[in-house]
Amino acid sequence: MGDTGGSQENHRQRNPQHTRQTLLRAACRLFSIHGFSSTTMRQIAEDAHVSVGLVNRYFDSKEKLFRECLREAAKGLQSINENASDKGVPGDMSALARAISQQVTSSAWGHEGDLLLLLVRSSGDPGIERLRAEAFTEMASRILHSADGSHSDKGALRAQIVLAAAVGMVILRSAKAFDPLSGITSEALAEPMQDLLSAMFVPEEHLESGE
Repeated sequence: MGDTGGSQENHRQRNPQHTRQTLLRAACRLFSIHGFSSTTMRQIAEDAHVSVGLVNRYFDSKEKLFRECLREAAKGLQSINENASDKGVPGDMSALARAISQQVTSSAWGHEGDLLLLLVRSSGDPGIERLRAEAFTEMASRILHSADGSHSDKGALRAQIVLAAAVGMVILRSAKAFDPLSGITSEALAEPMQDLLSAMFVPEEHLESGE
């Protein structure tokens, strides 16, 4: 019998784009579960069923792989703006709630909420930490824009509180034994998420009228 592993690797080398995506998905999944510091290039190679040498051929370092994973995460964040309103008009709390709920319960890389988990895991590397902070800032900015379109300090804080709630839900869901939150679907989560958004982003005219 031939070397199946070697044959698979040769096949991947003939399909560079597919190979790159396979390695990236493996890296993103492991980073989201174990964090940057605890994930090794060897683990990524084993998860993707390739040699460490092939991983190094496509990505010069673990840091570069993590940066690429953050870029992939940023693509997922786009849905918070794109899905918040069909016309892009701020204030549609129902659509925004659905978009955030989808992020909390999604499994882009084989692990629920992995997009947010990727951002939660601390790296201990100043450069990587800066990238994480930028990603969180971007996500909070998208929430704020979709909620009321403002850029006020009050609105920014409220958007960060909503983001913190979403991240907290992902962490609790990862415990797998915190029902009903652990087993909730994005559709079921959207209603309480909308309640949170509506409470945080009350229109100014309602506050002035005492409603």
